[in-house]
Amino acid sequence: MNVTHRITVAAVALAVALTAPAPALAADAHTIAELTSLATSSTVQAERATEELEEIDLRLEEAHEELAEVEDTLPSTAREEFRAAAAALAAPFSHAAAERAEEIVDALDRRDELAAEILELEDRREEAEQEAEESRESVAEVQARLEAAHVEAQRIEAERVRAENAARVRLMVDPGHGGKDPGAVSGTIYEKDISLHISAKVVSAAARQGWNVGLTRDADRFVPLDARPASAAQWGATALVSIHANSYGPTPKGNMTIHRGGAGQVIGQEIMDEMALLTAYEDIGNRHDVRGLAVLRGATVPAVIVEVLSLSAQPELEALVDSGVQTQYAEAIVKGVADFHGVTYVPPAAAEQVAVQPRVTSDAAQAAASDEATAATTPKSPMASGDDWFTRFLRTLVG
Repeated sequence: MNVTHRITVAAVALAVALTAPAPALAADAHTIAELTSLATSSTVQAERATEELEEIDLRLEEAHEELAEVEDTLPSTAREEFRAAAAALAAPFSHAAAERAEEIVDALDRRDELAAEILELEDRREEAEQEAEESRESVAEVQARLEAAHVEAQRIEAERVRAENAARVRLMVDPGHGGKDPGAVSGTIYEKDISLHISAKVVSAAARQGWNVGLTRDADRFVPLDARPASAAQWGATALVSIHANSYGPTPKGNMTIHRGGAGQVIGQEIMDEMALLTAYEDIGNRHDVRGLAVLRGATVPAVIVEVLSLSAQPELEALVDSGVQTQYAEAIVKGVADFHGVTYVPPAAAEQVAVQPRVTSDAAQAAASDEATAATTPKSPMASGDDWFTRFLRTLVG
């Protein structure tokens, strides 16, 4: 099957995928809208309950302060009580004594009023605090349901994308070198190992997309160069990506993609663009194959070689052996392949809720498994203990 034929087949697959019925998300959108409205109203109710509680606390504080001030005006010692009693007895005969007795009675009445108000406020505060707590719990519950609804919507969307992508992408991943062919070497670091590690991460990321994924090798073994593009064609791949690490001297230079024109040039540029966005290194460019590289020369499907950094430049070598950097490059490669095929890229965060079952060859499954293996207190109210003898005496005198 030639390239033109494969492009025609891909176009037909695209048309079928675009016209296929997708899962109904309207119900989920309606649920999210309802929960969003409910969360808003619950939040408003919780805010009102909190404001009421704050108002009660403020009035309680004021009442306690006023009660303390009133109690300061009342007799506090036996000597003062005796003088007050004497003033009460002398009230009918002394204007000043009468005023003092009246002041004491007013203070006693006010004390009783404040004590009753404080008791009432404390009852209201208990109710308001319970209402505020229930409102906060309601908000938390609705927000949890809303978050779960969003997660479910994301899961459904990711599954829809995966189902759509499965019919459109068959990616053959080719880890460069292997076995007796180590590729570039820097001490105990071999290009064949770096390419296999990154390829395994590409397989995991591609499986998350729902793609069919194949590997030309899944372990440290030699695969003839002409067998790599041949296996991609036999498997019916829609793209072949051969992953390598460069070696061009001690000066850091960045990344490079190599192609033989046509669709290979397009996929190379898409991957290069994504590597520039997702990684911290500049690129050498998307270059045309001038050496007649066997993997590209023998390819009958869109093919590209990706040269990731260099083993001969120390800063880039340190990045190459970093698992996090390898993951960045794997995601960039997969995103570039998604762009080339015109399919939606599913990022890691969106796929966390989706149980991914990679559709890969046995080699790819083993490589993916190997990669995973490395991976404020309110004041108390006054006690209603009853009036003492002096208070009862005063109330008897003044009626």
